[in-house]
Amino acid sequence: MPEYKKIHETAYQYYKGPLIDPPDLDGDNIEILAAPDLPKQAKKIQEFVSKLLTVEKIPSSSIVVLIADRMKRKDYESALHRVSLPSGLCWKGIENASKPGVTVETVARFKGLEGEVLVLWGLDELPRNERRGTLYVGISRAKSILALCGRDAICSDVLEGV
Repeated sequence: MPEYKKIHETAYQYYKGPLIDPPDLDGDNIEILAAPDLPKQAKKIQEFVSKLLTVEKIPSSSIVVLIADRMKRKDYESALHRVSLPSGLCWKGIENASKPGVTVETVARFKGLEGEVLVLWGLDELPRNERRGTLYVGISRAKSILALCGRDAICSDVLEGV
């Protein structure tokens, strides 16, 4: 799947450097998985990922959940482990690449990698001094489908480059 312009344009709001031309294809709109707290956000992610796996038939190896707020990584991982995936699949780290499941990792550890489908989570309390770089790296890891997960206002701010 090609990289899409909407993902590129969203990521490059947070980019500092030489101009890079966007891809030719627009792609789908960026999904917003808005919920007021961590357990409800985890449930939104689980529902979104389950639909991708069962309805869209996207392989689990193509789906990545990236945690922006690395200081609270364990809280996010714990919330996901409380909601199950279909077909006996599990949430896994990048160190378990050969194991079937959906990869969950921090933005910092996923730098340099990419995923066809990416959910960027942990935006709500992202430290101000880490925001720009983390958002650029996190958003630009998505090749075809991007979903932002957090409180509604935060997700809207990210889309608008605030």
